[in-house]
Amino acid sequence: MNPSFAAIDQGTSSTRLLLASAGAAPQLPLALRNAPQHTPVPDGVEQAPLELLGKVEACLQAAGRVQAIGIANQGESCLAWDARSGEAARGRGQSAHRALGRPRRTR
Repeated sequence: MNPSFAAIDQGTSSTRLLLASAGAAPQLPLALRNAPQHTPVPDGVEQAPLELLGKVEACLQAAGRVQAIGIANQGESCLAWDARSGEAARGRGQSAHRALGRPRRTR
């Protein structure tokens, strides 16, 4: 059996996984999970880190054993994890949610 490589795309609305093996056609998408969005304030959109992590884990479980993983994320958002606690990092008084940038054309 050829080694499999998983490509994960964490987008605004979903987590997608493509599985590829040497010499075989890619399976697109092998797994797709919706990524819920939260709107705490008007025109504000956030996503919960643990929900996103759960979606990635579910996609990887659907793929089975893989040799390597590549992850693509939205360019307009950022999420950091605390190395000591393993929890999503947050600023003082900030939510641990991932804030999403929303260009005017998508509002």
